[in-house]
Amino acid sequence: MELFMSTRDILENKIENIKNCDSWNAYDECIDELKNSVKKEDAVWLLTTDAGCTIFSTVKLGRNLFSGSIKRDLTHIFCSKYSELGSLILKNSNDPEIRMQVIRQALYSSISDIDEIAIRGTSEERAFVADICSFAMLNLLKADSNFHVRKAAMKRLGPVECLDDMLSDKMSQIRMLGARAAPHGYKGLEAAIQKELAKGVFSIMVRKVSPDILPLILANRNIKSKWISEIVEERMSQ
Repeated sequence: MELFMSTRDILENKIENIKNCDSWNAYDECIDELKNSVKKEDAVWLLTTDAGCTIFSTVKLGRNLFSGSIKRDLTHIFCSKYSELGSLILKNSNDPEIRMQVIRQALYSSISDIDEIAIRGTSEERAFVADICSFAMLNLLKADSNFHVRKAAMKRLGPVECLDDMLSDKMSQIRMLGARAAPHGYKGLEAAIQKELAKGVFSIMVRKVSPDILPLILANRNIKSKWISEIVEERMSQ
């Protein structure tokens, strides 16, 4: 039968056969067979093209024992076998699982791929590489549209580098990082506290701003909170 099938049809057929596996031993045997028989050009096609990646989505594993393993295992096997494949995946593949597999396991062939991901990757990819990219890229990522990316970048840069960015961020979790790190009497708190709406962040800022600023925040809606008003009264009486 295989005499009349193309190489890629044979590859698809072998992947489909995995659904008949009834044990991890049988699964490992199928994976080994693929590892030893698939040529570089077919591995590239399988993991970098939409047509190749479609094979994974159509595989219906009988008992779902291996559904979380097949894509991960083949990506690791073929990227390890063909060193340049990981970088080709990052440049050409639209499959998020395969791409993240390459990134998480550092299966790319060039360290420069990390900064490239920071520029062109998905939000999940950018958030991951924020922990390992160059510091030059962090200055780009700290202004990213995605909250998780900005948070990862600012935490790595630290308040010495971006305290004002933390205090002015639109997400309260990041402003909380800034409020906690800001020294008492820090000038940047004066403008930040007057616009702060999150009670938790406000409660930290109000303990750190100069007493001269306290009259300026009495119109803030947080003052309506008994808990917050008591903090303000205590500070004003000192």
